[in-house]
Formats: sequence, structure tokens, C-alpha cells
Amino acid sequence: MDDRARPWWLLGTGVTGMAATALLLVQEPPAWLDTADQLGSVAGALLGAVSLAVAVAGLRAARRPAPVDPATLLEDAVDELARQVRRQWDHEAGVRGLLRPEPLRVRWSPTGRRVTTTPVEVLRPTGSEAARSHGDVTEVGRLWRQLPARQLVVIGAAGAGKTSLAVLLTLDLLEERQERQEVPVLLTLAGWDPRKEHVDTWLARRLAEFYPALANRSRFGRDATVRLVDRARIVPVLDGLDEMPPPLRAAAVRALTDVAGRDRPLVLTCRAEEYQKTIAATGTPLAQAAVVEIEPLTGQQAREYLPAGQANGAQRWAPVIDHLEAHPHGPLAQALSTPLMVYLARTAYTPTDTDPAALTRFTDPTAVEEHLLQEYLPAIYGPRTPARGHPDDPPPLHHYPPDKAHQWLAFLARHLQQRNSRDLNWWHLITAVPQHELVFGLVFGLMFGPIFGLVAGLVDGVIFGLVSGLAAFLNALDYQRMGRGLVRFRIRSRILAVGLVVGLVGGLAFSLMGGLMGGLMGALMGGTVAGFESVDGNELLDPQLAFRRDRALFLTGGPVVGLVVGLLLGLSVGIVFGPVFGLMAGLMAGLVAGLLLGFGRAWFQFGMARIWLAAGGRLPWRVMRFLDDAYRRGVLRQVGATYQFRHARLQDHLANADRARRLGVAGGSPVE
Repeated sequence: MDDRARPWWLLGTGVTGMAATALLLVQEPPAWLDTADQLGSVAGALLGAVSLAVAVAGLRAARRPAPVDPATLLEDAVDELARQVRRQWDHEAGVRGLLRPEPLRVRWSPTGRRVTTTPVEVLRPTGSEAARSHGDVTEVGRLWRQLPARQLVVIGAAGAGKTSLAVLLTLDLLEERQERQEVPVLLTLAGWDPRKEHVDTWLARRLAEFYPALANRSRFGRDATVRLVDRARIVPVLDGLDEMPPPLRAAAVRALTDVAGRDRPLVLTCRAEEYQKTIAATGTPLAQAAVVEIEPLTGQQAREYLPAGQANGAQRWAPVIDHLEAHPHGPLAQALSTPLMVYLARTAYTPTDTDPAALTRFTDPTAVEEHLLQEYLPAIYGPRTPARGHPDDPPPLHHYPPDKAHQWLAFLARHLQQRNSRDLNWWHLITAVPQHELVFGLVFGLMFGPIFGLVAGLVDGVIFGLVSGLAAFLNALDYQRMGRGLVRFRIRSRILAVGLVVGLVGGLAFSLMGGLMGGLMGALMGGTVAGFESVDGNELLDPQLAFRRDRALFLTGGPVVGLVVGLLLGLSVGIVFGPVFGLMAGLMAGLVAGLLLGFGRAWFQFGMARIWLAAGGRLPWRVMRFLDDAYRRGVLRQVGATYQFRHARLQDHLANADRARRLGVAGGSPVE
């Protein structure tokens, strides 16, 4: 046993003995002998449990490996992080189509906007070559390595390809990474409040959430993610400053200025206009960071990309290509100047029953963009060639009617808009139920109160229903900390000992047998639940894996908690009120506790939300299958255990789908 834990166990054992002795002294005859017999049984069971726990702790201590140098553990954490980041973004780049046949060669060059400091501060004497750098998306890593401070800001228009550039840059830096060098980690800035959380704290927290293997203390030591950040062993690639609310953008830039001032490498992406406004508001750009701006796609790039990979592509797209050549600055050319819109155009008009020539009739760039966003989902969810069913093939896509898919995705987009978030977490869907805390409480109260009342009586049934409903109401408030995909548990001896002490002291306050049993129940229940610590597995989490793990935890951990609570409460109530009443109280309390206090309860709350939302037609019954299908179609992307829409423009469009549908397709005469 750990030397630091031994005093706590001794204290817990001592208080147990003192509690039993004190209660013996305060009991009055003639029940003294019966009470002593009962107390002896309880004390013997408790002492046996404590002895077993001490023995287990001793065995664990004996098997504990010899201490390892913290520096070695940190290097192991760096290597593991590099491996997992590489796996994550290799997979994502493939799903997003960034590597086949090759990336769309978006070009960048130093920005002409007033968003940077003097070249001397950015480049120093050794960085003159970088001042003249320009290139395409595959060459931004070269620029970053040439910068003395290795700090870079990438700006561009909406849909210009900033996120794709960040993904490819992360992979390039990993490809060229030497031993003991920093690990690039791509993170989205949405959801960070720099006014409440220091940037280093936020970085460590996000590392722990996205790469739970780093929580393995035996492999990487305590607080590995904190040490990775503190020792500057990561290169934060921070995507989407523009996705933060304007007041938070300014606070984020000020926070990142502090990081940049400590000569720590970083990469930041943002929309050009938003970044310019933010720097103007703060008056303090990142002092040592170079700023490059993604250039609009040229007409030639659009003309090469649109017909690629399609049967009769050159013939079908000929009217559009001719139009782009004749009107290089017209509405269509302006709309197709970003990779997002070019991708949407090719996707929307790939089906052979569509005519790309319809694009030439628009007279406004915004109308072109809205039209492409509107036509994207019908093309994505349109008829497909059946899969051949070969074992090596990926699972076939499911058939969803385009109108239903649009309806469900629009609901999810509005849900995220109401939450002011870009992260679609399945464990947060409970908040899509109106007044979900009240609904959750009412369901539990109405479900368990009458059942208990049938045996215990009307008054007790009402009381139990109110208590169950209140517990469910409070439990529903705790959705933020759920859904982490926990896989195993570690006994925390200090907290367990504190739970025992507090519960037994509470029992002594009553000086009655029922009071002592209630104290023991609270001690063991609180000590058991609080004495377990979540430890994540070695696999890289994704939404489906997190969902399956949480479900498994609910189906295994819930019954364990329910059994402990049910047995202890049943025994304590049965001694005072009789075995029948104790059995009923134990069964009902165990069931409620298992559902509300059990590990993996996020899955249970998700299940209740799914019933509500599916009954109202807002989502399909098999929500997770639908989300996975949307991800494999490219409508959603995946960041750790979180889904996001492919692009913020798509989410915003769907969130306002009804308004877009009323606008219809904008038409017009050919541009003269």
C-alpha cells in the first residue's frame, strides 16, 4: 500500500471501531444483547471488507513497477501523442478527400493587411527568405520551418480552405518531425472562453479529452497533458478564431500574444476580415508571427477541378467553363473562387440528371452560394450504386430520403445554433428536449412514485416520487461532464477513507441502530462511488467508440451501483420497518440509483432524449447510425469524440433552412 494512503486506512478502521463501541454504550437494556449481536455482525463484515481492501492495496503496491525517470515518461507521452495525432488526421484527411488524387493546390502569399508587426520583429536577421515566400497548400510547412519563431497566422475568405490547410500542415509537420521534436496538435478554438480559462489550461484539457491514452499514469506519469503543454512539447495548430464570438476573439488574441511572447511555436487560422477587425480592436498583433493570406482560386483551377472524375465531364461542364472564361470577374467566377464552393458545385451537379449550365443564369454571387448549399444534400443523399458486398469494402451507406435527411440535419444545426456551438456531441442531445431537466424529473417521479406507493402507501409513494424526480432533475443538470467513454476504474483510497469517516460520524449523531445503518450505508455508498476514478483507454476516441463505451459502462456499472445502494438501504430500512418494506425500498432505491448514479448514465439520458426527439420526428430512431452515415458521406467531420458539420457555412445554412427554402432558386439573365 502507498505510504501516503496507510494513515487514511488506519483512521477509517479506527473510527469504525469507535463508532461500534460508542453505539454499544448508548443503547439501553433490554435490547442490549440483541443490539450487540447485530453490531458485531455489522462490525465483522465491515472489518472484513477493510481487511480485504488493505490486502488488495498491498498486492497492488507489491506489483507496482519501479519508479521511472519523469523525463523518460514525458518522452513516451510525446511519442504516443505523435502516433495518435498521425492516426487521427491521416484518417480524417482521407475521409475529407484531401489526399486523392492530390490536394487542390490553393495558393497563399504574405498578406497586405495591417495585421502584423514589422518584418524585423517577425523575421529577425535570419528570416529574410521567408519574407518573400509564397506557395501552395503543400508548401506552407516549409514556410513555418523557415520562420525564426515558428509562429504563423493563416487568414482567408470563408470557405477558402483554411481548415484543410491546417490538416495538411499538421500531417506535413508530423512527416518531417525529428526525434524529440514538438508534436503538432490541431484543435478548434470554438468553445474556449479565454476570460475564464488560461490558454495552457485549455490546451491541457483538450489534449486529455481528445487523447485519453495520455491519462495512463503508469505509462506517462501524473498530469502528462499538463507537462506536455508546460514544457512546450506541442505545436498548437489552432483553427477557427473567427468561430468565437467577437468579444472572445480579442481576449483570445491577447492570451495567444502571451504564448507567442514566450517563443513557443503555434499556428492560427481565421477569416481575413474577422482577423483584421480583431487586431484593430486589440491594437496588438502577434508580435513574432508571420501572416499569410489564402488567395482566391483562379478560373483555371476551377475549370480543371469541376469536370474531374465524371463521365462526360468535359461536355457537361463546357457551358460553365466557357462562361468562366468569358466573365472572369462575373458573379459565377466570384462564387467559385473558394474550394468550398467549387466542391459544392461539383458535388451538386455530379448526378447525371442535373445540368451544370443552370449556374450560368445567376446574377449575384450570394445567390450562387445559397443555391449550391441548398442543392448539396439532395445530391449527397441521392440514389447510389449498390455496394458489391465484398468483405474488404467499407460498410454500405444507408438509404435516407433526401428530404428527411435535410430535416434531421437542419434540426441538429438549429440545436447547435441555440447552444452557440460547432461541436455536435451525442451526450448533449438531452438539451434538445425542451425543459429537459423538468421532463427528466417528471418522468422519474411519475414512474417510480406510484410503484412505491402501491406497497408503502400513498404518502410514502408521493415522497419517494418527489425524491426520485428531484434526483433526476439534478442529474440532468450534469450533462456537461458526461460522454467521455470511460473504460475502467481505480480505487482512490484517500477519498474512500474520507467517505467512511464522514458516513460513520453521521451515523453516530443518531445513536440508534437505524442511524448507524444509515451512516454505514452513506459511508459505503459514497465511499464506493467517490472512491473510483475514471481512467481512459489507449484507443483514440471517436463518437461511435465513446457511445459504445458509455453504453457498456451503463450496463455494467449501473447495476453495480444499484446493487450496493439497494442492499445497504434495504438492510437499514428493513431493520427498522420490517423485511417487506426494506426489500421494496432497496429494490426501488437501487433501481433509481443505478439509473442516475451509475457510470455511463450519459447513454441513459441520450436514450430518453432519442425517444422524445424521434417521437416528434426531429431525428431518426437510430441517431448514431445516421450521424455515422453523414460522416462517411462527408456532410459531417470528426474531431475526437465530437462531430462537426463539414463547414460552418453549411451549418449556418441548415440552421436557417426554412428561410432559405422560401427564397428558392435565384434566377436571372446571363451576365452581359
